[in-house]
Amino acid sequence: MFQQQAYQAFRAKDRAHLQQLANTATLSDALRAKITILCALHAEAPVALPAASATTADLSDLPFQSASVGWGKPLRNQVYQEQGATPLLEVGTASYEKGLYAHAPACNTYALDGTWQQLSGLYGLQNGHDGSVVFVIHVDGQERFRSDQIKDHTPHPFTVDIRGARRLELIVEDGGNGTHSDWGVWLNPRIERQKARSL
Repeated sequence: MFQQQAYQAFRAKDRAHLQQLANTATLSDALRAKITILCALHAEAPVALPAASATTADLSDLPFQSASVGWGKPLRNQVYQEQGATPLLEVGTASYEKGLYAHAPACNTYALDGTWQQLSGLYGLQNGHDGSVVFVIHVDGQERFRSDQIKDHTPHPFTVDIRGARRLELIVEDGGNGTHSDWGVWLNPRIERQKARSL
């Protein structure tokens, strides 16, 4: 009951009701965590690429250079919300606070400054959808990563060297059998660099 009320409140952009639900004493810890994520989503907006003093940045917090998806619209930290369904990024048994909705065919492009060293995170097929997808990462126009065909609902880890990168593309392709139900999601995608040494 509380979960459906939370999804409806999120769809209605009723943050006050979401907060009220999150404070309900009888909620399980898991459901409270989900509602807390929903509360935070309404307050988020893209931020600029961090300065040299920062060692990490979540891609879902950064502005897109360009973005496209095969169904709905590009979204940060949530999925396209169908009637009655969750807007949360969910793969397997977990809900994720950070990530990208990437229904195939999808491409999220970022402009970097050449100072980042590594991209890492997880990828998977959103719960409740039985499509098949392939995850691909391009760095400055060159393919650096390609997953196997993904048909399960298991989060899969990845790590990619992005040293010197100026352009980063996170791509989701259909699995070769059409794009029906191909709800790919990138989970906790993060870029990292070493802390600059002080002189």
